[in-house]
Amino acid sequence: MLSMFMITAGFWLGLAALTWAGLRLTSRMVGDEELAALSERLRAWWSRLNEEEDASRDRTRLATMTGWVVGLGSWLLLGAAALAYLIANRNGPWLISFASLVVHLLLTVPAALTGLTARRAALKLLDGLASREPYPDLLRLRRLLAAIRFAGIGAVVVSFTVMILSEFLSLDHAFLRLFRAVDGSAFLLPLVAVAALPLAHRWVRAGRDGVAWFVMLALAFSLPLIGLQAEAARVDVATSAPTSKYILKRLQSLADSDGDGVASPPFGADCGPDDPTIKPFAPDPPGDGIDQDCDGVDGALANETFTLKPLAPAVPLDRPKSKPNLVLITIDALRADHLGAYGYQRPVSPVFDAYAERGVLFEEAFSQDSGTGPSLWSLMVGKTPFQVKLDRPERFPPRYADSETTLATRLKSAGYQTAAVLCGQVFGTPWWNLRDGFESFKEICGSQDKHQAASVTREALKTWEELSERGPTSMWVHYYDPHGPYYNSPLVDFGTTTLDRYDEEIALTDKHLGPLLEALTTPGKRPTYVVITADHGEGFGEHGSDPHARTLYRDVTRVPLLFLGPDLKARRVPEAVGMHDIAPTWLDLAGLKIPDDMTARSQGRVLFGAPAPAERLVFQENSYSRPRRDAKGVIRGRYHYILDITNGSSELYDMSEDPAERNNLVGTGLKVELELSAAIRDFIPSTHVPANLSK
Repeated sequence: MLSMFMITAGFWLGLAALTWAGLRLTSRMVGDEELAALSERLRAWWSRLNEEEDASRDRTRLATMTGWVVGLGSWLLLGAAALAYLIANRNGPWLISFASLVVHLLLTVPAALTGLTARRAALKLLDGLASREPYPDLLRLRRLLAAIRFAGIGAVVVSFTVMILSEFLSLDHAFLRLFRAVDGSAFLLPLVAVAALPLAHRWVRAGRDGVAWFVMLALAFSLPLIGLQAEAARVDVATSAPTSKYILKRLQSLADSDGDGVASPPFGADCGPDDPTIKPFAPDPPGDGIDQDCDGVDGALANETFTLKPLAPAVPLDRPKSKPNLVLITIDALRADHLGAYGYQRPVSPVFDAYAERGVLFEEAFSQDSGTGPSLWSLMVGKTPFQVKLDRPERFPPRYADSETTLATRLKSAGYQTAAVLCGQVFGTPWWNLRDGFESFKEICGSQDKHQAASVTREALKTWEELSERGPTSMWVHYYDPHGPYYNSPLVDFGTTTLDRYDEEIALTDKHLGPLLEALTTPGKRPTYVVITADHGEGFGEHGSDPHARTLYRDVTRVPLLFLGPDLKARRVPEAVGMHDIAPTWLDLAGLKIPDDMTARSQGRVLFGAPAPAERLVFQENSYSRPRRDAKGVIRGRYHYILDITNGSSELYDMSEDPAERNNLVGTGLKVELELSAAIRDFIPSTHVPANLSK
């Protein structure tokens, strides 16, 4: 925390020093006398407005100000609504920019008419109030100016307070979470800077700014320089500081002189700042006399002692030729540790918990990313997110490349009826070929995100009844309610905090999950296998301000994973698995060949009682952080290793002893650190993060 404070304070002081320098330069270019004259004219104008006694002119000015506020406000709100629509429908950036420009131009006329109408109405109202006490004295411009001045001072104080709370603390408050989610500090910082300009100008005019500016500049250089020496501080700033992370990212870009994606010290850990082939975790062939990976030796430091041999592929099931029904249920942003079956004490999931007693529950299942898009396209292809080849990566979500084949396409080719009933705007993106292979693909919620679980269940039951009678069916159902924003549930009331509301949304989803599971587990013409999981978890300030999609920590990637089937015996599997294992497992249960290029692992035999491999490596990737950075993760047993390539830092956690992942064990001498570091080194060449990946 101290290092992050030093870095952030230094960055802010640096911005202040640049602003001060600009003010001083302007003063010298314009001339102190001209600035003084302008300042005097502004003061005279302000005094005249405050002292003027013409009540009629005051009412006219107030009405005009009202017209401007209403007209400009309507123009901004309607323009924002149009822009939100364009973004929600995932139009390309050029189309969004051009269409938004056209819309704002077209809105100018109705906004002006609205403002003129508001001005006329306000003037009529003010003239009517002018003869009634005490309104004549209240409807004076000087009173409004005093109120504006008071409100302005209050706004600056409140803004600065909120910025400090948001920048350095992760308080559990809905407003602060929203403020951090939209990077509110980045918008409020200019307001505070503008408010400080009068004070700065007085210092400039008094000739006392030289020493102050020098001190400010010295602190701006020294504080970040000291704070950035700690790897953890770079990560903390990148994940937790709403304004400073953008400054750090820009400095990292400037310090990346060779364009290899890794900044030179102190902003990164590139030991070869002028050679793109030399950087942390670069391929380092032994015997060439060059240390390409910055580990101090020629060749990988992790020798055969620390190299983890890959597991042999899972042995396929010997399945009968009759095809079972396969149903995938995903629940957005559902943390495993907020379900009773995973030890949660609050009664939020009685339905899930009851079915967990009847099925195969994986206790340590992890998504391959903490964002919906990468996590789900990973699941549908059976690889980690960037082992999947992508097309048009500058758009979000990007398309699969033509060389990739989705799970639904494989099942459809094998004679399955395929259907998807989904809630979530991202699924309505017309170009996203996640829909490939689905004969029926329905996104039923649109922009409505409040209490939609009942609608999802209703549509899923209808689809199931129509298809399951006709032949083998593969159906995907996605619930959205546990995703933010969180609403007060009509079902239960756990309290008013963010966590309370989150649990209420889980309880609501769990209730409406019941009828669907009852229908799916009722014996029919053919066996039906069901899997329930989540696309990712959810963070509540444990590791930065973002709720998900920006990191790989356990709170945002550990998900529930429950398999149900008529011939599955209830058991709990403690070994680590990946959520993307569902794809090969579904193919295994359907009696289909698992493609050789699928890097996920079928859990078919584990479902029927075979032990899961304890030494399994579960890999993760995250490159949709804001601002962009590249992170990789690997889980083996109780240990979780995270490499932030952009910030040149690594983390190791013992999830058994430290489930909240607070105590970084890197550098403590554990053999597992070298083993997992070597595993990440071997994994990196198999992934291909596009340079122009959408943010």
